[in-house]
Amino acid sequence: MWGGAFNTTVQILQKSQNAILKIITKRPKLYPTSNLYQETEMLNVGLLFVYQSLIKIYASIHNFNTKHNRMTRSVANMNLNIQHFQKTVTQRSFFFLGLKLYNEIPKQ
Repeated sequence: MWGGAFNTTVQILQKSQNAILKIITKRPKLYPTSNLYQETEMLNVGLLFVYQSLIKIYASIHNFNTKHNRMTRSVANMNLNIQHFQKTVTQRSFFFLGLKLYNEIPKQ
């Protein structure tokens, strides 16, 4: 998934998304991008990754609970264990970033 890609790759995707969105909405090239996203109610590349990651982690947790008919302590506390990866490349994986994002959600 591109969310864990290097910053230069994400920047290229973001610029492409901005340009395409301006073409679709028929806005001038220098139209403020922040206004464009507010008007269209769309998520930029970074926020789209966060949104999709949280949805997939949430679905995985709830599918796991329904199969076993019991809640484990880690799921009941809504804090999932993240494996420690030594290499930066593996820390950019969906598995690592998705769990990290999910654990950062404020608990009620």
